[in-house]
This record gives sequence, C-alpha cells and structure tokens, in this order.
Amino acid sequence: MRSPYNARVPEHKYTQSVQSFYEPALRLLQHMMEKNKARLRKGNYPESNAAVKREDFREQMHHRFRIAIYLTYEIEKSLSKAGLVEFVGSGFLKPKDGGV
Repeated sequence: MRSPYNARVPEHKYTQSVQSFYEPALRLLQHMMEKNKARLRKGNYPESNAAVKREDFREQMHHRFRIAIYLTYEIEKSLSKAGLVEFVGSGFLKPKDGGV
C-alpha cells in the first residue's frame, strides 16, 4: 500500500526506495538478534529461540534511518515478501537462514 505522501512518485521509484533499505535493515536486525542471543546465553536458554519484536525493529529503523513510521512497515513487509525475514508468531521476526 502506497502512502498518499508518495502518490506522485512512480511505482518503480517507490519500490526502489523501499528496497534501498534492505541491507541496512538486515544489518540492524542482525545486530538486534545478536543482543537477544547474548541475553539468552546469559540465562542458559537455547539461542535458537532468539527473535526480535517487530515493534522494536520498526522503532529502531525509524530512529536510526530517520524515516517515517509507515515506511518502516513497508520495508518490513517487503523484506518478508522477498524471503529475507520470517515472522515468528504475531509479534516477532528473525532473519531467514542465509539472509545476511
């Protein structure tokens, strides 16, 4: 879904702008995953349980990349459609194997 804010931007340009955030978003997600894995190791839990809250991921993208919240939703949705991340439950996500 495109925002009315970008209504004048051609569709292919809008797609390119969303996809330009793939690499930085995946790096951010990997960084957040490493923090969660360390927290699980500290508590003697399996690292395979590590996942990132979707809301935290979007909030971090919003602050670090200085982009609008609606664009963070678009990036998250696009990463999922591209098969680079997977949703775990309703509120978590993690990179797919080989995603980064």
